[in-house]
Amino acid sequence: MGPAVTIRDVAKAAGVSVASVSRVISGSGKTSDETRAKVNDAIRALKYIPNNSARTIASRKSNMLGLIVDTPFSPYMSEIIGYIESALNSTGFDLILCGAYYDRDREERLINTLISRQVDGLIIATGRPSYSEYVHELMQRVPTVMVGKTVSFSGYSVVTADYHMGGMIGARYLLELGHRKIVFLGRRPVSYAQKVRAEGYAELCSQWGVEPLFWDNPDTENSIHKGYLMAKACLEKHPDLTAIFAASDSIAVGAIRAADELGRKIPEDLSVLGFDNTFLASVPRVSLTTIDQPKQMIADLAVQTLLEHIEDPEKEAQSKLLIPTLVKRETCGLCPTKQI
Repeated sequence: MGPAVTIRDVAKAAGVSVASVSRVISGSGKTSDETRAKVNDAIRALKYIPNNSARTIASRKSNMLGLIVDTPFSPYMSEIIGYIESALNSTGFDLILCGAYYDRDREERLINTLISRQVDGLIIATGRPSYSEYVHELMQRVPTVMVGKTVSFSGYSVVTADYHMGGMIGARYLLELGHRKIVFLGRRPVSYAQKVRAEGYAELCSQWGVEPLFWDNPDTENSIHKGYLMAKACLEKHPDLTAIFAASDSIAVGAIRAADELGRKIPEDLSVLGFDNTFLASVPRVSLTTIDQPKQMIADLAVQTLLEHIEDPEKEAQSKLLIPTLVKRETCGLCPTKQI
């Protein structure tokens, strides 16, 4: 392997100054079309790779944004990630994606690492409800937007769906169908968002004089298999249940499998309601009724808000609370005792 190609080598090959090459690479300053073409031809011929670290130090901009999520593998979060990447497509920014996996120490290390790598901004889309004073000091060094947070973060812009309202909307729908034996299935202790959804469900049940029932998920993540196991155990213990309000779509899909195995027809014998409206919900043989989080709008607003803060660091923080909606498909029906 020969010596690394330098910017001086490019300038010599193109027959221009080093300053002209630097302007072409950075996109700053005025250069003629002829000079730009010569420089780009020389870069391709020499296979020159610009020193991004040096450019970052000089310009104090990396054109990189950091995104931290709990897990990139969940159906909901994978869609959010895709929408964020799509929203950044024409902005000139690239994305560094990191998974915290519900580990507080890991999340703090990731925040530290991304800031030390001089990202221009952060999007934090984890369920963590609070941070240490040290982490707040770190995050104040770069524009930071919180996504999906269910508590107030003073000094930071927040973009989220109203999970409490989503829980109330789902509970109301099932109650209006005549259901009184309803379980909230799959609430996870590590998910503050699911905790708030469950609180909305419980509040509406109490308003209707119905006792809320919970069957929690002790694991850190949702899965179809976990939903199947929980629903099967729950239905066997509570055979009088007529409706399941699942904490996520993947839990709901697992519950449908369990109901089928136990001979419970959907929606004639048992209604199943999901949450998130991910791609799982629209699969034809599933056709899940669910609560929709406006994922693309959340992602677009998060990117837009972050770019505004990067452009104007003095811009005041703002909270954007989006209302979920009910998507009716085929897994919810009248309570069996209400059917004619």
